[in-house]
Order: sequence, then structure tokens, then C-alpha cells
Amino acid sequence: MVEKWGVLHNIWIIRPSEQKDACFDKEVPIRLGISVAFFNNVAVGDEVSVSCEAYNLYGQQIFTTKRVIKIVASYPPANLSISNVTQTSCRMTWSRVSQLGITYNIYQSINGGPYTIVSKVSGYTTYTLSNLCPNTNYSFYITASNKDGESSPSNTVSINTPAFEISGPDAVCSLSEFILNGATTNVKWTLSSNLKSYYGGKDFIAVAPNGVGQGYVNASIILTGCPTPPIPTKYIYVGIPETPQITFVRDGNGCEYYAYTPNYVSLTYYWSIDGVNWIKGDNKFYGGFMGGKTATIYLKVVNSCGTSPISVVTKYLPKPSNCMW
Repeated sequence: MVEKWGVLHNIWIIRPSEQKDACFDKEVPIRLGISVAFFNNVAVGDEVSVSCEAYNLYGQQIFTTKRVIKIVASYPPANLSISNVTQTSCRMTWSRVSQLGITYNIYQSINGGPYTIVSKVSGYTTYTLSNLCPNTNYSFYITASNKDGESSPSNTVSINTPAFEISGPDAVCSLSEFILNGATTNVKWTLSSNLKSYYGGKDFIAVAPNGVGQGYVNASIILTGCPTPPIPTKYIYVGIPETPQITFVRDGNGCEYYAYTPNYVSLTYYWSIDGVNWIKGDNKFYGGFMGGKTATIYLKVVNSCGTSPISVVTKYLPKPSNCMW
């Protein structure tokens, strides 16, 4: 195999002491002479000029070609790919360089920084790289080296490691588990006062209700060589929702009001004007409540634990001074 290198400069690459067809990929019938060039007493980095002329049986020149051979230690590895990316690791694979005594050098760049060697591998074309940091951009390439020196780089591959995230139910009705996805070491958990812990492992915790209302689960983890990773708090609701509180709020400087209740995460809101026809929405309800009139509104909230008691509010809404009716 001869690898083309720098096509605009007509430069080709071979290894020391390797014999190659001096006419390269030209297919011509050779009856006299040889078409193989032997390179001796050359070193890595040398460039060797090669001329090849071919004639037919009548002495007529068929073609002539000139090439510059650059001597390299090894062909570069090819087909570098990365899979199984987690918060702290990834799996690398590449094609084997068919030479003896090859060591593969793994180069890594973090968030666009300089490349440095992070590992050396011999005898394998797969490697799991660990000790990565979550939510970080990495770029990799590999080279092959032997007693003669180091090859040029392989193709470059970039990845983004995912951030940590807490998974678990949106409502805690009974014993429930929360997991810090991707954690490989012990996690420190923090709970709201209406939750209590029962047991846990390196990446999970089991909790149960210790009251009702809005709650949360938080986690922190320390990774060697990484800044402390930010982990979003998991907001939940503990138990069956309590009776929601309702208030009316003037809509800006207009003449209308909207109904409002504190925004509890992990609850589903159902509003009604007549107490029969329920409309699913968020914690605000625009029902065309006009100033200067009395409004009645119904509300219930639901989660996986159950449904709250229905809250009913009837209130006279003052007419804003800028409303002319």
C-alpha cells in the first residue's frame, strides 16, 4: 500500500526499507528491467526523488513520471470513531496499522484547548477513556509510533459529554427512588423537609413522604480533575395536593382580571367557571373577568397521588379608573 500525501505537491509516503512499484499505479507491460524501487540508507523525514520511464519493444517511450517519496515512521491510524459516551467516559475504536511494534497515542483537547497525550495503547484498537468531565467538549485524534518515530494524525472526532440529571417521579406518594444518571461515585443528596430518606447507593436514594406540599431533591458530586458539576434541582410535590389558594390579578393596565394560584411544580391545573366544565391549563386562567363585576372561579389540581379538594372563590373585582363603562 502506498498512501498519497500532499497531492498538489506530488508527494507520496512509504515506510523505511519498504519496496514499492517505482511507477506506482501505472499499469504498463514490463518485459525488460524491473518496476520496483528499493530504498536503503534513508531516515524518517527524508524525501527521495524517483523517476520512472517506460518504453515499448520498439524503443518508444510510453510515459514518464516523477515522484517525491517522503519517508515516514508509520502510516497513520484510520477510521477513528467514538461511541458509548457518558458523563465521564467514552469508547474509542480505530483501524489497525499493520506493522510490528506499534503503539497508539491518544491525543485529547478540552473545549478547544491544546492537544496532549492522555493514553498510550499497544496491541488493541479499542479503548475506553475514563476520567472525563460532564458537560464538556472533547476532541480526539490518535497516532501510531514505533522505533522509527510517530505517524501523522488520524482523523479528528469531537464529542460533548452529557450533564448530570436527576431522574425520578414528579410526585412522591410513597417510597420512591431518585437516580443521578451517569454517576459512578458516591453522591451527596439534599432533601426538602417534607421528605425523608430510607436507603441509597452510589447513584440513587429512596425517599418517602414526611409531610405534604412542594418539595425537592438535589444532588452534588465531586469528580477528580473536574470542576464541581452543576446539577439541576428536581422539584416535586409530596402527597395529594392541598386545596389551592386563588387570587385575582389585574391584567396589566387593562380592564380585565385573571385568576392565579401559586405555581407548584409537578401539578396539573384544572379551572372552571361553572364547576362542571373543567379546562386544563397552567397556574393562570384568563376567563374574561371584567372589572366592576363579581367573578366566581373553581380550581382543582392533580398529580399522580390524587386530586386536591376543589377551591371556589367568588369576588367582586373593582373597576379600574381608566375603564369607561
